[in-house]
Amino acid sequence: MILSCPVMIILMEGGPDQLYWQAFKKRQQVVANYEACRRTARQLAYEVAALKAKKEAETGDLLSVKELSDMFALHQSDMAGASKRTDMADGFVKDCIFVFEKMLSDPVCNSCLDILEEKFGLSSPLNSLQKMRVIIEKSESTPTRWGHRMIFLNG
Repeated sequence: MILSCPVMIILMEGGPDQLYWQAFKKRQQVVANYEACRRTARQLAYEVAALKAKKEAETGDLLSVKELSDMFALHQSDMAGASKRTDMADGFVKDCIFVFEKMLSDPVCNSCLDILEEKFGLSSPLNSLQKMRVIIEKSESTPTRWGHRMIFLNG
C-alpha cells in the first residue's frame, strides 16, 4: 500500500528553540489534517528523547524530565490546537522518556515493535505510550522482561 503525505514547505524565523517548536506544531497540524501521516508512539518517544539529548549537548548539563516537561508545557496551547490527539496530555514527556530508556533502547523489544507495526500499522496493539509503560512496569525484573520479549517474538 502506498501512502501519500502532503509535501510541506515551512518558512520560519527565529532561533533554534523557536524553530523547533514551530516545526513541532506544523507536524501536529499535518497529523490532524492527514491521518495517514500520523506518527507512532515510538516516533513521538524518539522525538522527545532526541530533544532531550540535543538540549543536554547544548548546555552540557543533564536535563530532568520535569525541565523537559516544562518546555513542552510552555507550548501546550500551540500543540493542543494543532492536534486532534491527546498525545500532549500530562505525563506525555515522562512516558516518552521512560519508554525510550526502558524499552526502545532494547534492540529485541524494538524488533518486536517493528513486527507489530509492519503487521498492524498505526493500529498496532502497542502503538501507545501508556500500554508500553504498563508492560515495562509489569516486567521490571530482568527474567520477567526477558519473558515478555519472548512472548513478543513468538506472539
